[in-house]
Amino acid sequence: MYNGEESFSRHIHQQAPLVGAMLDYMERRSASFHVPGHKDGALYRRMANEWPHPGKELLRSMASLLAMDTTEVEGTDDLHHPTGPIAEAQRLAARCFGAEETHFLIGGSTAGNMALLLSSCTRPGDLIIVQRNVHKSILHGLMLAGATAVFLTPRTDPATGLAAVPEAETVREALSRYPQAKAVMITNPNYYGMGADIREMARLAHDHGIPLLVDEAHGAHFGFHPAVPPSSLSMGADGVVQSTHKMLGGMTMSAMLHVQGPLLDRDRLKQVLTMLQSSSPSYPLMASLDLSRYWLEQHGAGALEPGLEAARWLRERIGAMPAFELVPLPDSSAAHHYQDPFKIVLRDRNDRLTGYELLDKLSAHGCVAEMADPRYVVAALSLSTSMADAERLAEALEAVAVTIGDAPTYTTMRANDMVEDAAEAAVSEPVPFSLYEATRAKTVRIPVSEAVGAITAETVTPYPPGIPLLYRGERVTEAVVRQLERLAEAGAKCHGAGDPTLRTIQIMANEINGTEEETQMNRSEWPGWFITMEGGEGAGKTTAMRKLALHLENRGLDVVVTREPGGIAISEQIRSVILDPAHVGMDPRTEALLYAAARRQHLVERVEPALRRGAIVLCDRFVDSSLAYQGYARGIGMEEVWDINRFAVHHTMPDITIWFDIDPEAGLERIRANRSREVNRLDTEQLAFHQAVREGYERLARQYPERIVRVDASQTEEALQEQIIDILSGRTQDFGPRMCK
Repeated sequence: MYNGEESFSRHIHQQAPLVGAMLDYMERRSASFHVPGHKDGALYRRMANEWPHPGKELLRSMASLLAMDTTEVEGTDDLHHPTGPIAEAQRLAARCFGAEETHFLIGGSTAGNMALLLSSCTRPGDLIIVQRNVHKSILHGLMLAGATAVFLTPRTDPATGLAAVPEAETVREALSRYPQAKAVMITNPNYYGMGADIREMARLAHDHGIPLLVDEAHGAHFGFHPAVPPSSLSMGADGVVQSTHKMLGGMTMSAMLHVQGPLLDRDRLKQVLTMLQSSSPSYPLMASLDLSRYWLEQHGAGALEPGLEAARWLRERIGAMPAFELVPLPDSSAAHHYQDPFKIVLRDRNDRLTGYELLDKLSAHGCVAEMADPRYVVAALSLSTSMADAERLAEALEAVAVTIGDAPTYTTMRANDMVEDAAEAAVSEPVPFSLYEATRAKTVRIPVSEAVGAITAETVTPYPPGIPLLYRGERVTEAVVRQLERLAEAGAKCHGAGDPTLRTIQIMANEINGTEEETQMNRSEWPGWFITMEGGEGAGKTTAMRKLALHLENRGLDVVVTREPGGIAISEQIRSVILDPAHVGMDPRTEALLYAAARRQHLVERVEPALRRGAIVLCDRFVDSSLAYQGYARGIGMEEVWDINRFAVHHTMPDITIWFDIDPEAGLERIRANRSREVNRLDTEQLAFHQAVREGYERLARQYPERIVRVDASQTEEALQEQIIDILSGRTQDFGPRMCK
């Protein structure tokens, strides 16, 4: 209890400092000779007095609100350099929500998501591990940062077909394959209120020294009542964005960004927020954040109880209706661990109404739901929902049930019928993002069946479940082609697809394959043969190449044996820099550029002169190594590494490439057993890196079957040599001169 106005004023200034500052501003009634131009709502009061039409009450309400719509004047503080009531309000919010630091957002969670990404990325090309089904603000943040994303496929709930969050094991795999990642970013909970225990994800990210970032837009109330899920901050997340306006009492566009731990650059985060948010922030929005936190902190769990009581009653009422079915609470087989009780997710039990149709019918009965998809409707309740609201929705549903009829009106198609749960697609290849269209980005539409290995030029998102199957810039895999063919057969709807039948797809026209063919045509007049040997560490290609050279020389052929990086003085010096075990901190792009530089000089001095005179050049590694090691395993992206090497190789590509395929564990064991072999920096990489290298070679072999031939490097040296000779004899016309075109 407060003993008079003075006591309450002191309380509100201590417990809701920004609200107190706004009350002070309004009470002063100073003459405004500063922005904004409506002058504390004076214009709207004048409008209300002179308004000849219905709507005076709206104008008067706006005038009352605008009495506190001020700017940075004495006593109101500055969002971008807070030292007074805003600073104190943010400090109290951090204490309330369990953060070390909290920032008020007046651009919604959108501003917070982008700020987290821009503060985590310090240069173009930085890699972020991202859940595939994320809000568009995260994609826009990736574009602004010029980042590279590795997407994680979320688990699909078997009972509902709805997508939740990725498994912790998927995060583990991504971090193992892409240790250079700067952050992991997920969405928890989703629109349907499905949330996961993310403690293991946080531990995995922290073990790699990077932050776990969470878009918790729909979970601002989490952790404030035993009946709601725990908050992401309490589970170890480093940066969390919450839409206070969605599930608490903030005004639309008001949100908070919470930070804890040492893994985020907080100075950079503040700088980015200054860039992203208006220099004239809305004081009503910020005051609503302060007041929402104040109400929650004053009442504790009791603040949520009236809304939860209404939600419990409504669930029981809907559960008794024959016409409708609620999304069940998660069990051990579910793809999620928690269900927000404030999210009432329901559908027509017999699939006679689509989610969209049910939403429209509810709206006609005066109940406006949050969203719908082809199957479900989501009704978002909150701490503000009353029992009368719940009764009104129940009555509307009962009224709709009477009008449905008996016959199904649409074909049920659940998400897990639409999207194949392909293990190989759990972690994507790196996908580059940019605001700027590259000048090389010419596109062409081709049949889906021919798109394996191509880079897509469009984003394809099947509905359901609303998860992008392909992002623009992502490579098309065999699994994706199979899924697109299944979707086409089912008549699925896909957002972003230029061909609604899904029979064709838009791809980047200048993919590696086309450019490689052009380079081959440009050197077709050279009589020599260029044969490269590729493979992971310990595959035995160097030994096999020497034996092949001896075999060819015994036949009187001109043979040049060389290697990459190296083969000539300059390239050997670059090799020593690249492979020096002391250079463990070498940036992947630096590594790729050094390989390309060594490659260029090696071509000019050694390879091309030999090809011009008609020699057979046997080269231990060439451009495919860069594509597999730096492009795929290091996560730079094969197309990006090819761009570097297109300049380096100009018009010289191998005629034949022998890929020595061996299990990485077996190859590394060979290296350990060979005490005479010099250990280089690549030998010290983790097993997961070498497995990714093998995957990179597999993709290249599928993409260029006319050039790359796989051999089993685990067989005996004699059998391997015989297989290589058979391959070359069948492809080189017994090594006669190349025919000029």
